[in-house]
Amino acid sequence: MQFYVKSVADDRLCITVMLKGYFRPNDYVGRAELLVQKLWEQQSRQQHQHPVPQLIKVALQETTAKDAYIVVKYSLILFERKHS
Repeated sequence: MQFYVKSVADDRLCITVMLKGYFRPNDYVGRAELLVQKLWEQQSRQQHQHPVPQLIKVALQETTAKDAYIVVKYSLILFERKHS
């Protein structure tokens, strides 16, 4: 997926995890928030000449499960906006 980032310092990626219910309503599992600035700093530290996808393990918040995690694979590429 691609997202527009307006401010690297302020934007965050919010992920909500739901358990699919085929014959009943979907169940809420939890959510995770990723700060774009943290992702950018982490990728910049490990960066080579070309962007390499990074893997991170993030704990879910607001969940009833004891150890609920998601694994996120990301690659940030920031372009300068050209004003015309």
